Amino acid sequence: VAANTLLETQPFSQILDLIATMSQRCEMYDRFLRAKAEDLESAIASTSLTINTSSSSSSSSSSDGHAEPSEKKRVGLMNQSEINRQMQQMMDDYIRIEDYFITENVNKAVRMNTQSNTDQISSMVDHVFFVLKKSLIRSVSTLNINSVCAISNIISSILGHRFSQEIANLTTNKYLTVSRTDHQRYMLAINNYQVSSEYILKLKTEVEREVARAFAESQKSKDKAKTCFNDLLEVSKQYKSACQKNIEELISSFQPKIKQIIDLFRQTSYDFTDLDFEKDTENLFLARYLEEVDKFLAIFKAHLNDANFESVVH
Repeated sequence: VAANTLLETQPFSQILDLIATMSQRCEMYDRFLRAKAEDLESAIASTSLTINTSSSSSSSSSSDGHAEPSEKKRVGLMNQSEINRQMQQMMDDYIRIEDYFITENVNKAVRMNTQSNTDQISSMVDHVFFVLKKSLIRSVSTLNINSVCAISNIISSILGHRFSQEIANLTTNKYLTVSRTDHQRYMLAINNYQVSSEYILKLKTEVEREVARAFAESQKSKDKAKTCFNDLLEVSKQYKSACQKNIEELISSFQPKIKQIIDLFRQTSYDFTDLDFEKDTENLFLARYLEEVDKFLAIFKAHLNDANFESVVH
């Protein structure tokens, strides 16, 4: 879609909710039909077995697996029903609309991104994950496992590329060689990586719980979803790795300051006389050293979240 013809995404949310509800009702109806068909088939098979007990030819026919085509035909007819065919076409449209909805809302969150000197993460982080959670949970409500996997793959792709690049734009090396304000921007990006990594894991946990509830009777669907969600886990690891890498680069940029603190030891004589001990009753050297360390760490403590500050200290 051309930039000048982009549509507002809000109306799409209502359309997507409606399609999800339609899919849910269709899938529930389909499950009902299948359960009834299985019950009917079992009853027919049981009756046929009773009638043909004395017929060796019938037994031989049964042992040759002649009932198998009947099963395949029944399932095949249900999969090719008109309602299933139309619903499948609609779900293809649903995935395309949801893709557009997610992409444009992420772009909007990036464009409207704000942060002040006191913010520890960018506003786009919360906004993006609000949209991603809404879309992924909505896909589960369709009761269509293929749609769940499709939306999960879209989200993994956006997080692994588009959104990750937006955070990376804050961590170019130029921000480690200029003003303190730019150091703050770099630390903001580090927080974005760490918080996003945690949000991805939280999103994965929540959607897995929803899938377990929605597809309680289908282990195959749950296994398929679990495989799809592994991509989210990999993206979370990617963010965590980027966070640690940038913390190391940040600390390296402060090497001159760290050297100044270490030089305090080199400038101090360690040959103390009794008179020196008497003069330094207030541990002036230690107090000065701790003051310098506190001032150095205060830069990180003010702008890094608790998890990242602990990584810096340790």
